[in-house]
Amino acid sequence: DWKAMAQDNTLQMIKGMAFRVSDCNKDYSVCATYPQSFVVPLCASDTVVRHAARFRSHNRLAVLSFIHRSTEDPQGSPIEGIVGAIIRSSQPLAGLTNRRSTQDEFLVRSMASVCTKPLVIVDARSQASVLANAVQGKGTESVEGYKAGRLLYLNLPNMHAVREWLPDRACD
Repeated sequence: DWKAMAQDNTLQMIKGMAFRVSDCNKDYSVCATYPQSFVVPLCASDTVVRHAARFRSHNRLAVLSFIHRSTEDPQGSPIEGIVGAIIRSSQPLAGLTNRRSTQDEFLVRSMASVCTKPLVIVDARSQASVLANAVQGKGTESVEGYKAGRLLYLNLPNMHAVREWLPDRACD
């Protein structure tokens, strides 16, 4: 919970970095599986956050999960900045017609804009799984809409296959 981390350096680190803690999920009405508060771009109002959530499967909107900061550039000169970040969400409800959400695109682009590296959208599924989900009204992000450098598919098996595979190998 971000509130419990208020005294921690992690929360102090995001201050002044174009992020804020949103409490719009305090009653779990935005996303039942997310915590009551989470980190979003400073420029995204709670109204934008709520609209963006509606465009994601199970309302699991894009939220900041990890920041990689750098204190020097590749030549060793001192800098302050975010090299990269992990922004976690579920699949968009794009469907076969590639529907888009301006609020969702704004939310993701705003988070990515603070990083020195270009946005890469990583989809853990295979392209075949994405297509099967698109038939059901889900799908994947449009590289153009999110102004991403690229879309990368990891081709991981579905979660049920991973659950079956993992217990036998967890102690190897």
